[in-house]
Amino acid sequence: MAGAIAYVSRDTDGIHWKKIFEEAIGPTDFRTLQTGFGNTDEIDIALAWKPDKGVLASFKNLKMVVSLGMGVDHLLADNRVPEGVAITRIMATPEMRTQVVNNGADPMAQGPEAFGKFLRDE
Repeated sequence: MAGAIAYVSRDTDGIHWKKIFEEAIGPTDFRTLQTGFGNTDEIDIALAWKPDKGVLASFKNLKMVVSLGMGVDHLLADNRVPEGVAITRIMATPEMRTQVVNNGADPMAQGPEAFGKFLRDE
């Protein structure tokens, strides 16, 4: 059984992300700041936007942190993020994608079609 997903953001309730995960992979143990994280040892993945320092370190079995922003600086600012945890980012909206592309980002930021073309051309 897959571990829980923690949504760590004070800006939104994460309902949109819960729906996306459940449409893609079925029922998901999705926990938020607002509803509580429960047993944090069960959390494998954190979707995070400017988490309080030390929150991610409290997830003892954390495997991956996904930035909900355009970059990961807000995650790297916390020197307590456990070593060996993968840190990544995603493009959440077309507006964010456009902003990043306009700032000269990599082909991944241009969407799946552009990234596929990039891989084929390499």
